[in-house]
Amino acid sequence: MWLVCWHVTTTTWLTGCAELGSEHPLGSAIVECARKYGELYDPSDSKVAPGRGIAATVRTTGVKCDSGGTGAPSAASTMRSVLVGNRSWCKENGVAVSPAAHAAMQAQEVMGNTAVVVAVDGELVGVHVLHRRNE
Repeated sequence: MWLVCWHVTTTTWLTGCAELGSEHPLGSAIVECARKYGELYDPSDSKVAPGRGIAATVRTTGVKCDSGGTGAPSAASTMRSVLVGNRSWCKENGVAVSPAAHAAMQAQEVMGNTAVVVAVDGELVGVHVLHRRNE
């Protein structure tokens, strides 16, 4: 489940690229989901903060990435700063989490889900909510 400001395809894809190679189970789950939206590019300048999140630079060749982003192809190649993690990780990196996003995250966490903030170029673009599958 996503709570997003950007298109879910674009946000999921960017998050997957940032988490590519992650050894964390949540990062691996995000990568698995993101592969549905196309080839994932290896991030550069990755910084992992155990228990808090990851910051990485992601190449966006062929993907439209903006607030109106539909995930549609684009010829432009841009490097985007992607931050994925908890609220304190975002605050530490200068990303403001709106009261609405904070409330939505708390509501999910009360239900036992994990809410992960996604920011691009310092702007909150979505919240990824992960929950366990009933197996």
